[in-house]
Amino acid sequence: MTRTSLAVLAAFFCLSISLAPADARAAGSLPTAWVSATRGADGAGCGATTSPCRTFQYVLENVVATGGSVLILDPGDYGPMVITFPVSIINDGPGNAVLAGFLKGATVVVSAPGLVTLRGLIIDGARGGSSGVVMTPAGGSLAIEKCKVVHFTANGSSSAGVLIMGDSPYVTISDSSFSGNSGDGVQVDSSGGNVSIRRSTAFSNGRHGFSYTGKPFTSAGRSMTIEDSIAWNNSGAGVYASGGLFTKVTLVRINATNNYLVDLQNVDATMRTDGTAFSLTSSGNIYIGPLN
Repeated sequence: MTRTSLAVLAAFFCLSISLAPADARAAGSLPTAWVSATRGADGAGCGATTSPCRTFQYVLENVVATGGSVLILDPGDYGPMVITFPVSIINDGPGNAVLAGFLKGATVVVSAPGLVTLRGLIIDGARGGSSGVVMTPAGGSLAIEKCKVVHFTANGSSSAGVLIMGDSPYVTISDSSFSGNSGDGVQVDSSGGNVSIRRSTAFSNGRHGFSYTGKPFTSAGRSMTIEDSIAWNNSGAGVYASGGLFTKVTLVRINATNNYLVDLQNVDATMRTDGTAFSLTSSGNIYIGPLN
């Protein structure tokens, strides 16, 4: 190899090294912030593992930006939060990360136009709060994973564990539980959008376990799929849905006991067990109303 070719190769190598960090920074430019209930303190410069912040709300307002992540170092109460941009709130540790509700309002309000992910959280209304998680009409997509939402009773039958509103939300719920709420475990009130619930449990709620109320007189497609889930000991139906021709409900391997099993009114309903489709008529605690 000639000296000239060696020089060209060395120059190319140096250029590659100089460009690589810039590319890495561009690819990893979304900030990650850490919070700690035992040694965190909200203030300028917090957010690193060595100097974590204390509350979710401070981090959301001052540290992370769109698409960033908030990671939890240890168990504790991290307070309520309002989320206005896409972000992930993640607890993958061994302890409980608790968001305790206050006397008024929801504990977690999601008004972000993109994807918000909540994972590994306990959202508890024992100190008050109207609902655990409320997704407003401004919300876009919400993923709830490995969460518990419990004890929301401040507004009586209107206090849902999770309340989803809006024209076209896209919501996925997995490996989560909703219990002890005076309203529904999960309540969807929407004129469109899709909700998927898998491997989750709604029990001992004051109304329905899982409910979907589609707005009538709209042509927007909307659907709710519940799969491999349990609705137990709720005062209303295990699964309730209404909303007309454009509301499609699919139930796959649902275990519903000690409540009305299914109450589906004026919806396009499909029920399957072990992957096999079958139809049900009004009988006992199972009701499927007429399709418009």
